[in-house]
Amino acid sequence: MEIRPHRNTFWRCLTLLLAITPARAVAANKVFILEKSEEGLLCGYTRESEWAQVPKDKDISFVAIVESENGTVSSILVQRFSEDTTTYDEYTIQKGVNVIKLKRTFDVVPDRVTREQIWAIQAGKAAKISERWMEFKTHRPIGPQNQIDDFGTIPIMLKMTDFPFYPLIADQHPERWPSGRRCVPGSMDKLGGTQN
Repeated sequence: MEIRPHRNTFWRCLTLLLAITPARAVAANKVFILEKSEEGLLCGYTRESEWAQVPKDKDISFVAIVESENGTVSSILVQRFSEDTTTYDEYTIQKGVNVIKLKRTFDVVPDRVTREQIWAIQAGKAAKISERWMEFKTHRPIGPQNQIDDFGTIPIMLKMTDFPFYPLIADQHPERWPSGRRCVPGSMDKLGGTQN
């Protein structure tokens, strides 16, 4: 009895299976960060199911979502909430260290206006590249709205260590956190500034 054809069949099937199976070149992870101000804590969650169950108080001011690829931070989204505005800061991170770009979007609900700015970060300085104004829902371009104040004094984070939740995102393996959660003492005040 010849075994060779079976070996060839096995290797052909294995080769075919590998050829049709999508390669998983990048392991992407997210950390969801919330301030528990009454406890003086910043808490990170690695499981979306657990994050969905976290009570989000009406008085919540900040939420951050940090995305990593193969243990290296690639982007950070910081959302600020107030009574009538929401600000989204989308940071692009290079090699898990340097902030290289910021897209800041400012939604003013009562006026139904969206303002978007693009910033480049180089040599520790931020330079505004572009700005546009749009209708809130349609994103149809409109002219600048002078009655809407500037972004106030909302700071721009220039490097990863500037983020108040840096101790949470410096960990290259948050997926190993016990119960998918970790809290550290801290506050999001550094991200605040004043919004008018």
